[in-house]
Amino acid sequence: MATVEKTPAASVAGAARRKKEDWAAIPRGDLFMSPPPRLDESEAEALLATHYGLSAKVSPLHSERDANFLVVADDAKYILKISNDAEPGARTVFNSAVLAHLATHAPDLPVPKLVPTVDGEHQTSVRCGGSSHNIARLLTYLDGVPLSAVAEERHPLSGIGARLGRLDKALEGFQHPDMEFSLVWDSARVDRLADLIRCIPTPSQRLLIERQFDRFATVLKPKLAGLRRQVIHNDANLNNVLVSPRNPDVICGLFDFGDSVVAPAVNELAVACSYHIRGRRDPSAVLTALASGYHRCFPLREEDIEVLPGLVIARFMTTILVTHWRATLFPENRAYILRNNPAAWSGLRLLSECDAGHLADRVRSACGMVA
Repeated sequence: MATVEKTPAASVAGAARRKKEDWAAIPRGDLFMSPPPRLDESEAEALLATHYGLSAKVSPLHSERDANFLVVADDAKYILKISNDAEPGARTVFNSAVLAHLATHAPDLPVPKLVPTVDGEHQTSVRCGGSSHNIARLLTYLDGVPLSAVAEERHPLSGIGARLGRLDKALEGFQHPDMEFSLVWDSARVDRLADLIRCIPTPSQRLLIERQFDRFATVLKPKLAGLRRQVIHNDANLNNVLVSPRNPDVICGLFDFGDSVVAPAVNELAVACSYHIRGRRDPSAVLTALASGYHRCFPLREEDIEVLPGLVIARFMTTILVTHWRATLFPENRAYILRNNPAAWSGLRLLSECDAGHLADRVRSACGMVA
């Protein structure tokens, strides 16, 4: 069975000794405090037979919020997703609408497509054990190797930027009645997570984050209100981007739209950059490669480029704060939750030592814009 985060007890040893009410200020915090739905393989296979008329074998996949299964049928592979009890139904409907929009307006993009139920719907309500109703969706399977399995020097940064630019161009103008909601992973609003500083274990680390919060409030946030906003994927991490096993330059998949949100369009690019600035990598090389690819497909504006370095820092802060917080809530799953935490600290230190204006000038030059 998949690793499952257990529901936190009323108190947990050490730093985890907090009640859920303590985090009431965290938007939609209950979704990130609630464990995934629990159902075994036989239950998932019965669900597929009943709602999709599909005879298949399933195997569980790891997920922090949902219950996910790899589905192997005679004709194809699929991914079965069962939503978290705490996820508002409207948000799942919104995510389905995003995928349906892309299937219509950009059918050649390598993103998952919804498989209809026997009733022709994009999703269906199911019960998982004694829980409340959950929403089940079946998605097409994307072949490829996750970017995390490819040597860092072979990451096709410009190609990733171009793929994200094409995606955002396809989502430009997309509207949905339930598209405006709060999400802890909306890093353009990282200031709402300031209370989570108390979860960071060492004083020197807390001081670095506090300084970045001050900079966000005084320098970056005033500039964000005037940026173009739209729905973005918001999570092009190294495990959500698939490349060809024979040629890593060929991007053959982008999946997991669970963190899609309305945000400044340029934050799509900032999120992607945050996963490649680490270790000894030159931050300006990462930003210019990704940004130039994005710009070819979805032209950046002057105001986008001006805030890009700051938004990358905001994503590092979000990753650090949310993962430290969730590790206190689910200490038994601490290693998995904190898997991206060291890289985020490394990237934050690297980028915080750079001159943001110089980085922006490098991006302008790479995009053929006058500095």
